[in-house]
Amino acid sequence: MGSNATSVGKDNFYVSFIDDFSKFTWIYLLRYKYEVFQKFYEFQNMVQRQFDKKNLPIQTVWGGEY
Repeated sequence: MGSNATSVGKDNFYVSFIDDFSKFTWIYLLRYKYEVFQKFYEFQNMVQRQFDKKNLPIQTVWGGEY
């Protein structure tokens, strides 16, 4: 997760999910840091529906915030 300049929609943060195999990247804009878990849940459901696959192990940057 990182911070960015405030966007037009007042989003102050973003979280990115990267497929280590394909390097495909999804970026979700966040207004508040506490939205990360909800975005992960949405991302997980989208992957399961779109690709008919379960998410495999997850690696984080170990930022200590979550």
